[in-house]
Amino acid sequence: AGSGAIARYDGDLERSWSRWLGTELTTDPVEWREQLICAGANGYVYALSLQSGETVWKVDLGHPAEQLTTGTDHLTLTTEDGALIALDGTGTVSWFRQIGSGTVARVSAGQGRLYVSAGGQLHAFDSARPSTAASDTIWWEGFSRGVKTGYGWQLWSVADGALVLQSYRVGWRHGFVQLRSQVR
Repeated sequence: AGSGAIARYDGDLERSWSRWLGTELTTDPVEWREQLICAGANGYVYALSLQSGETVWKVDLGHPAEQLTTGTDHLTLTTEDGALIALDGTGTVSWFRQIGSGTVARVSAGQGRLYVSAGGQLHAFDSARPSTAASDTIWWEGFSRGVKTGYGWQLWSVADGALVLQSYRVGWRHGFVQLRSQVR
């Protein structure tokens, strides 16, 4: 890849195909699902057929991608403005998360989680899809020295395509405390 073009060579170093993208690449190309994924300085991500070099799909992220991470179900990208974006095999945005106002330092996947370092913090995302996580409620109880001192619940839901976690906690160990929170 270079000067706005990318080419594939076979085992005998004969060129199989070349494709003009018209932009410099901001990451190394990545093979994923029989496609070559290329992120351009123009803010687009291109999926090229490994066999022919033809464009299978392209997506405008709005900002250049800085890192690509492949998984079984999704291609995860970070952009220079601090966004974390997951694309499915057709280039459709599966989910979007603004991590910070600047660069996301590093993304790594492992053991069913996605880890993102940004703004001096480490974020961990479970691989649950919003469609399977919708309306899953988790209840818990708090105990201190065998005596119940509180309880709470967390509810996963989907709103406007984003995964939302609502929490409610009650405790009475040091006086009555009631907390509600929502993370989107």
